[in-house]
Amino acid sequence: MERLRAWFQNVSGMMVGMNRRERIFVFSAVVFIVVYALLQFVVIPLSGEQARLEQKLTGEKEELRQMTSLREEVSASSNKMHNAMTGLSRREANFTLFSFLDRLAGDSGVKDNITYMKPSMEESEQGNQRLSLVEMKLEAVNLENLVSYIYKIETAQSMVFVKRLSISRQEKDIGGVDAVMQVVTVAG
Repeated sequence: MERLRAWFQNVSGMMVGMNRRERIFVFSAVVFIVVYALLQFVVIPLSGEQARLEQKLTGEKEELRQMTSLREEVSASSNKMHNAMTGLSRREANFTLFSFLDRLAGDSGVKDNITYMKPSMEESEQGNQRLSLVEMKLEAVNLENLVSYIYKIETAQSMVFVKRLSISRQEKDIGGVDAVMQVVTVAG
């Protein structure tokens, strides 16, 4: 502290010996150096830091948006999985796709129109499950009954779905339509 006081007295002594023009010049130089130092060591680094923080904030907002989107996807997948597991658990113990479709065909009034039903098994696209498939052909079926049959398949609580469906106009004058469809479910 003594050194600072001695330095200040030394500078004050020098200032007393200067004329007005020299004092203005020295004062201007000191102000310039102080302003330059403030800009160089305080303002510019702070503005650079602000820009860096704004860029970081923008990146983190994007990450948050992606995380929210992923959370929604996971939630939707989880709900689908829960619904699938619930549907599978509602099946009777000896459930077979073939007998299920045969029973629904009788309920819908299309059983007499079934030409063939071909059951088969295959691996799922992900390869982690076995799927039970039944390909069936219906001939000269009333369109209203066919729609009823498909509706019963799709809305059953047994996780059964129509994978493929081809409907064509009846070639003979019998009336109705011909349909070939592939029905699938997870094998139990």
